[in-house]
Amino acid sequence: MIQVKEALKQSAEVYDARQKQYGDSYKTVGNIMAALFPDFKAATVKDHTRLHLVGWMIGKLCRYAESVRRGEASDDSLKDLSVY
Repeated sequence: MIQVKEALKQSAEVYDARQKQYGDSYKTVGNIMAALFPDFKAATVKDHTRLHLVGWMIGKLCRYAESVRRGEASDDSLKDLSVY
């Protein structure tokens, strides 16, 4: 069984790797969502689900764009995006 300290260490390593790969690309998502849906009011579970899925797709695109800017383009984000 994995110990808490080791699990936290592994989580920190994953965070560091993703931060290096994608930077703060997640900060772009909110601005894009606001531009796409300036007056959106989620009223139903379906509304919330739809908006959440769009947010995930935008996040994957932002990650991919960040990796392209860094010259480290990875197809991982595009492959991940394809399931949405």
